[in-house]
Amino acid sequence: MDNLKQKLSEIYSELYDKNNLIHCLTNAISINDMANAVLSVNQSPFMADNPREVEDVTKNSDSLLINLGNITDYRIESIKKSVRIANENKIPITLDLVGVSASRLRLDLTLEILQKHKITCIKGNYSEIKSLCIEDLSTKGVDSKKLEVNDLINYCKNLHAKYHSIVVATGQTDIVCANEIYLLNNGDERLSKITATGCVVGSLIACTLSVSQTIEACILAISMMNISCEMVDKNVGLSSFKIGLYDNLSRIKWEQIKENINARKVES
Repeated sequence: MDNLKQKLSEIYSELYDKNNLIHCLTNAISINDMANAVLSVNQSPFMADNPREVEDVTKNSDSLLINLGNITDYRIESIKKSVRIANENKIPITLDLVGVSASRLRLDLTLEILQKHKITCIKGNYSEIKSLCIEDLSTKGVDSKKLEVNDLINYCKNLHAKYHSIVVATGQTDIVCANEIYLLNNGDERLSKITATGCVVGSLIACTLSVSQTIEACILAISMMNISCEMVDKNVGLSSFKIGLYDNLSRIKWEQIKENINARKVES
């Protein structure tokens, strides 16, 4: 755990020493929250999705986020162009599997991207990770079914072995898988009652990957979000909870992360 905290500390310091450009190709539902989250951790968001400009924007970015929520033909064209340019320029890519467990269009697009390109981090909730692993739909919506953590660990391991990506499965216990596997148990159930919080986690992962393309970078991003929400008063309503969450995210210090992180390495 001490070794993990040391690596997280180094990534945290580097993140706040730099002001990287994070290109977020996302949906209208989450775009404002994601842009503000990126700004809150000292990075610069760019939310271009026009197919005629995304190649230029991506080429000049330090990290790329692809979010599959509320997908359109227009954005599919932009996604394909951006991923190609990012790979050509060795720019880290976070692929957020929003809705792939409910839509054949999104699942097929994901499989096409993964077959043709190198993705740094694959992120999804439990159902989305399962659907990608078994290459079939598994739910009627974007929320996770009640799936066992051990099953998800195996899905994550299979995806990492197949695509050589860091795999993040979000749920009551967050799973981060590469050559090592960590279980993260921070968070607050109120997150599931606010739109786009999962998308925001994806944008934070894109931020930390801009300084370190490692499993520790993904752990830091998830922990920053989850610890920020834990610090919000338990008695406030959802609107106040959301404001408190983003207030805390904009002010979170390394000592707060170090003191509160609940991470456990899975022994093989």
